[in-house]
Amino acid sequence: MKDVDDEIAKLDRMGVPQLRRLYADLTGDGTCSNNRAWLLKRIAWRLQADALGGLSERARARAAELARE
Repeated sequence: MKDVDDEIAKLDRMGVPQLRRLYADLTGDGTCSNNRAWLLKRIAWRLQADALGGLSERARARAAELARE
């Protein structure tokens, strides 16, 4: 987990163009967002999910159920 924490700490030193490139690299999708806070949160979540496994199948199913309602 220390490696993930170090990677997240590095995000604070990145500008929006760098964050957008990193977001695209991590997700495979580009973004038009220039909102630094949004990019930081999404990238940090993705780094943690990749390292720790993301949401459980049960949590994904529940989220899909809630989205349909």
